[in-house]
Amino acid sequence: MRPPRNPLPPLRALLLAALAALAGWGSAATAQAGAPSDLDALQLADRTPAPAAAPARDWQGHVEAAAGQARRATWAGGGTLGTQRLSLALQLDTALAPGWRFVAANRLDLDWPAQPGKEQHALHTLQEAYASGQIDAAQTLDLGRVRAHFGVATGYNPTDVFRGGSLRSQASADPNSLKRNRQGAVMLRSRHLSEAGALTWLVSPRLSADSQPSDAPFSLDTGASNARHRALLAWSPNLGGAWTERLNVQTLLLAQEGQAPQAGLNLSALLGEATTAFAEWTGGHSRSQLAQALGTPQETHFHPRLSSGFTWTSSRRLSVTLEIAHNRAAPTATAWQALQTGAGLGSPLAYTLYRQWVSNAQELTTRRLWAVYASWPDAWAQHLDLSAMLRVNPDDHSRLHWLELRQHGERFDVALQWQHTSGTPLSDLGAAARSGVWQLSLRRWF
Repeated sequence: MRPPRNPLPPLRALLLAALAALAGWGSAATAQAGAPSDLDALQLADRTPAPAAAPARDWQGHVEAAAGQARRATWAGGGTLGTQRLSLALQLDTALAPGWRFVAANRLDLDWPAQPGKEQHALHTLQEAYASGQIDAAQTLDLGRVRAHFGVATGYNPTDVFRGGSLRSQASADPNSLKRNRQGAVMLRSRHLSEAGALTWLVSPRLSADSQPSDAPFSLDTGASNARHRALLAWSPNLGGAWTERLNVQTLLLAQEGQAPQAGLNLSALLGEATTAFAEWTGGHSRSQLAQALGTPQETHFHPRLSSGFTWTSSRRLSVTLEIAHNRAAPTATAWQALQTGAGLGSPLAYTLYRQWVSNAQELTTRRLWAVYASWPDAWAQHLDLSAMLRVNPDDHSRLHWLELRQHGERFDVALQWQHTSGTPLSDLGAAARSGVWQLSLRRWF
């Protein structure tokens, strides 16, 4: 990792000052400042927890101080380094006029050292900023930067077509955190409810000729969020009868500049009192991911993407999700090995460009990924939550382990996170610059 061009002073003293200031605050905190404020009734719900109660005021937020230690990967020089982070998140949801409201959300992250792959210590993300109007009892209209979520899987969401370019800053590997903290895209969105079902259509224009993400501290980053013209139609039929409570279906059709239309399908089914099955699929003609990353011409082929699995919940509220993902547009195990070999022999350009493209697009690096996710609220004591994740790439046998223990309080959250990656230096999950990380954080709601 290259040294930052404009290094800031270490944040350790700043973190300690923030912790001291937080301890003296006495204002009441909201229950969930990080959850999306726009509940989209026209799309299947993702697995991001909703707020426990509506906020009592128009604005809410939190400040979080974190410190820990990271172990550098062997290829990055080895050894350990201390890490510090200070984050501020704010949200606004206020009335503009009868039937109209304004929704905004932003986040500022200060990291020392800078996040892996970044040159700046400070990154500000304008996550949302849009006007929302209730046209009539059945229709709403949104205009501005909106976080539009689609999909029913926990980790890999092929139908979440706006995930590409949405991760400007990453404070955690938790999939729920990634969805909450991402930046939206500028769009016009309409949602309509009827007895037949729910219909969503949206149009998102190209606002930048440069499709590369920006690391400028206060950039709007439209090159990442609005690099092409896109239009989406999503339909969730009302199945009626007993199916209404046991089966959810959503179909999608995406048209975007420079690519053939893509179709999508989301399914979730209640198999019993404790088990839910889910599947999300997209398909359409496109070049392979490697050709797109390298900018090389290639004949298009039909490339399906699938993420499926099931979630089981125990009587003690322990939820375990098994998820299997497949992507035909990604390299096969043989092609991936050849790409790694080329990088290892001294020609790393193609490998580096592909890894950067995959990270920005939030796609699978190779064709397969297996994952287990676990969540246990009130695990051993009230308000003590345990979350865990294991991801395995069977094509190169690399792994990612992540664990979090979080204590919720009326005004404060305290969390301990641990992360470890394993695999060869050029493998999918083993190529992380930091092979091991632990972090302790204190969050103050206000």
